[in-house]
Amino acid sequence: RVLLFSRSRRSSDLSLAIAAKRAGVPTVISGHGMLSAWALRSSRLKKSVYLTLRLGRVLRDADAVHFACEGERIEALNRFSFGRAEVVPLIVHDGPYRDLPGITQAESLAPGFGGDTPTLLFLSRVVAGKGVERLIEACALLRSRGVGFRLLIAGPGEAGYLDRISARSGQEGLGDAVR
Repeated sequence: RVLLFSRSRRSSDLSLAIAAKRAGVPTVISGHGMLSAWALRSSRLKKSVYLTLRLGRVLRDADAVHFACEGERIEALNRFSFGRAEVVPLIVHDGPYRDLPGITQAESLAPGFGGDTPTLLFLSRVVAGKGVERLIEACALLRSRGVGFRLLIAGPGEAGYLDRISARSGQEGLGDAVR
């Protein structure tokens, strides 16, 4: 038996993790991106105190800390001290996505993105750690090689960052291909 904690921000969860550790029950902490620089930027003082006094101990004492990708693990290693780190991608049940609504709804949300031109879709939080800048650079390379495409960036993000991505697309001459 293993005790798994996901996004352990509640004090009762952390108390349970500490008690489990004392009882010899292996614990795994899964931060789901909450240990990233982006997540730690808001409420810095509060989070710094919390991480130093409470979560830091739990991370150090955990039998393993789970990360969904290597980038997340590397970023956390730069900020926190913990033992075993495991990268295991999150599994998504695809059942709800098997019967999609069709192209009409998508075309109404992103006019001009239908047709035969290949469309690349970035569907995630639009934040610096996700590599959107690299995607824009790759699209500029595609364009320079004469490859036709469209890029649809979909997801929530900070207004300032979204503006920078839009400006970068324009600088790369991709304004007509990126939404």
